[in-house]
Amino acid sequence: MRAPTDRTARRDLSKWTSHFLDPDTPSGHEFVFADINGDGQPDVVDANADWDTPRHEQEMFWYENPGTGKPAQLQPWPRHSIWESTEFYAKPQTAIGDYNGDGLPDIATQTQNFIHFFRCKGRSPVAWQHLRATKPDWIQWLGRPVKFADLNGDGRLDLVGALIHNDGNLPKDKPSVFWLENNGGTPDTWNIYPIKWCDGANTRDPWIGEKWDHLIPLDLDGDGDLDLLGNVEEHYHRGSEGKDVSWFSVVWFANPLK
Repeated sequence: MRAPTDRTARRDLSKWTSHFLDPDTPSGHEFVFADINGDGQPDVVDANADWDTPRHEQEMFWYENPGTGKPAQLQPWPRHSIWESTEFYAKPQTAIGDYNGDGLPDIATQTQNFIHFFRCKGRSPVAWQHLRATKPDWIQWLGRPVKFADLNGDGRLDLVGALIHNDGNLPKDKPSVFWLENNGGTPDTWNIYPIKWCDGANTRDPWIGEKWDHLIPLDLDGDGDLDLLGNVEEHYHRGSEGKDVSWFSVVWFANPLK
């Protein structure tokens, strides 16, 4: 969506203009902007996997920004495949950040049994090295959010992740929010720590349960370290009429580093 030039008109949605990056892609749960090819233009990373996505079309890819002011920017952008897989669960998310300090943008995503890292190996052309970090048993579960963030203040980007329920079930011995500590080695050697253990409720309902959709790293209390802000469908309880009830919540995790 392109905002009108007149700032006073931006509250009127009818004044905005739509341009399609890819009119044929049915899913886009969380677009992430990043300059993938190093041309100074923000590109877009996305993963196409949703309830109605055919398994053979599940794919993570990036859209190349043709350049500000160019006519091609108003047309569908060139699409470049990163990874095709049937491991995706519906509405996967991606994290982008230079986790190894080489000046190139890296990408991470999670599936049930792995954290997948795509290390950028070059920009002419853009090339990726796929690294799989096997989840230990205690975090092997359906997951969605992933974000790079330096949680311990050591100058290296760590990775934050979260799990979601499977048909209402997220076992009590699983951490619903967790982080992988970047030790400077390959991701399969990073230590993993829980931030929040799950509630342990099982609604037996495919649509109700503890489900984390987004995590945002930011210094919410201004003490100099990164906290986490998340939104979640959780706090399951049995309502007064005996029906399953799920509350939508915004949650702040205060980093105890400071």
